[in-house]
Amino acid sequence: RDPGGASSLIDIIKQSQLIYDCDIYAKDFACTIFNNNNIKYKEASNIQGLLSILNNYHLIFTGTSHLEYSEHSIWKKSFELNVECIAYLDHWMGYERFYEVNKKKYIFPKTLIVTDNIAKDKIIDKFSAFHIEIKSLGNTFLQKLHNTKLTNIEIEEAKLDKNLNNYEEIIVYAAEVIKGENLEEKYGFNEYSQFEKLYDYLKNRDKNIKLFFIPHPKHNFK
Repeated sequence: RDPGGASSLIDIIKQSQLIYDCDIYAKDFACTIFNNNNIKYKEASNIQGLLSILNNYHLIFTGTSHLEYSEHSIWKKSFELNVECIAYLDHWMGYERFYEVNKKKYIFPKTLIVTDNIAKDKIIDKFSAFHIEIKSLGNTFLQKLHNTKLTNIEIEEAKLDKNLNNYEEIIVYAAEVIKGENLEEKYGFNEYSQFEKLYDYLKNRDKNIKLFFIPHPKHNFK
């Protein structure tokens, strides 16, 4: 369901479909991500119906959604059925994704994949009492983005298309939803206040700069 997890799983899904017989389920933001990347999926709106067919699978792979806990039910059911279950955490933090508010306890899948060793060490330190198999395997979406090499012609065409030839620097600010969340109260800032600070800093530089604000899929701009 979560857009970050869905984006991170795109290449894993496409590679898996070349080898295995896969069923993809999605809801909310993940549907948009999969539609944009030509991934066929089934609606996961009926969680009880989905739980009833989990015994048909040898392996279950989930994301870790924020403020939506369908995955919790899938993890628990997979334990009951003794079906291998792996979840992907696409963020260093986000530990509230494992907290069952109604039962006031944490729940984890059997295996958890995280982005890097920093995330792995933090989870091991915080949840040492839990028996979780944690693997650090990176973020395939960001790795693919990092490894994408544009030719000089492609760069010049992109600048011309976006009317960017007159700028000395091009800066992209990719926003995370913080405003209205617990992080805003904890740290005293949000994505807009940080953008304003960046803008104030850049406008005093003696350069012609183009600054883009890229919203998170959860932002609801009208």
